[in-house]
Amino acid sequence: MIGLPLDVTLPKVKAIRWRYCTRWDEGPAAVLGMSLLRLGICRPNDWSGSAVDFVERGFRRFCSQNRAADAKRVWVGDLRITDSLFELTEQERNQVEAGRDGMTDHLYLVGDYEAAASIPIGATLARLESDHDLLPFAFYEVLTTNLYKWMHVYDYLDAQLDA
Repeated sequence: MIGLPLDVTLPKVKAIRWRYCTRWDEGPAAVLGMSLLRLGICRPNDWSGSAVDFVERGFRRFCSQNRAADAKRVWVGDLRITDSLFELTEQERNQVEAGRDGMTDHLYLVGDYEAAASIPIGATLARLESDHDLLPFAFYEVLTTNLYKWMHVYDYLDAQLDA
């Protein structure tokens, strides 16, 4: 036996915020927002009641005015402004915040890459070796050490570990 269809009511989602932030997010965002306001990146009319949204609006406009779309064609990834260099679960974040004596005084601009690329340096290494036997090694060490400051470098050591 099949009954009559029931009326279904869908809630309105227009007034619901897309994101909710904890109190830990608002403090650092407010400090960052003040700096971005002084620099002219954020504007007073960006304010909607949330410091996180304020920073996001100003930052999005700044990126669009400074050709972020062009950079997006070359670089696949996301930028995050965060108070931690590493991804934390909600539980880990709460533990860190509970042990902290106040708001963090550091914020980081983190680039999350979604792709990898190789750097063809074979010809450079051969040219350097013609000048001195140890020059290619020195160049490689300086290159990878400095790249590691910004991103993970998958090199022969990683390949050995993964083998």
